[in-house]
Amino acid sequence: MKREKPLSSAQKTILRSIYTLALEGQEATIEGLSLLLVGKYVPETEPYRDSKLFGYLSSISGKKIKGRIHQLIREGYVKLIYDHKLDAQFVTLSEKCLSLSLNSLEKKTLSRKQVVLFRRKGK
Repeated sequence: MKREKPLSSAQKTILRSIYTLALEGQEATIEGLSLLLVGKYVPETEPYRDSKLFGYLSSISGKKIKGRIHQLIREGYVKLIYDHKLDAQFVTLSEKCLSLSLNSLEKKTLSRKQVVLFRRKGK
């Protein structure tokens, strides 16, 4: 019997981002979720610039995020829901995710270390 590999931190973040969107009453396509997580500024992402998700995985390329989403689909954590009116597929969490106890994403706080280049002599 084949044992499943544990989820990577990026995969968990993707699942948490889908969960966060669901809590906000939103759903995204694979492309839309990728654009949000990368933090790509396009007209479609403009309303989401203040979202907790925007730029959350900016260190990973959109192509890799999409690949991880497809992997989560293959492993049964995520499923696609087709909307006939919009002619688009939206990602949603499957029943398999219920056992993961997901929590919503929180906005990353970037703390920058103050760069010290000079000081007064004698202090």
